[in-house]
Amino acid sequence: AGLATNPFLEAPDNYGGRTKLVRLYPSDIYQSRAILDLLMEYQWREFSILASPDDYGTVGVVHLLSLASQDDQIRIKNVQHFDIVINISNPNMKLYTKKLQ
Repeated sequence: AGLATNPFLEAPDNYGGRTKLVRLYPSDIYQSRAILDLLMEYQWREFSILASPDDYGTVGVVHLLSLASQDDQIRIKNVQHFDIVINISNPNMKLYTKKLQ
């Protein structure tokens, strides 16, 4: 089952005081903040972002770009998305491995 970490999944307050969504894990916004904190700690001012093309990756990139844009010393060179391989027993896995080499 998927996890409700997407920050866009917020419980509206118009259910008569009853929450219909309970977040068991923190929002992905904290992960973006942690990534930026690591970049700042190691003084990496120029970097590229590699992310999955799904909501998880896209939302993470948006938040990281937003946070990084608040610092004039940070330069994001590019953003690349990669295909998600679901079935690692797939015969085409050799093709993916070959592409990585």
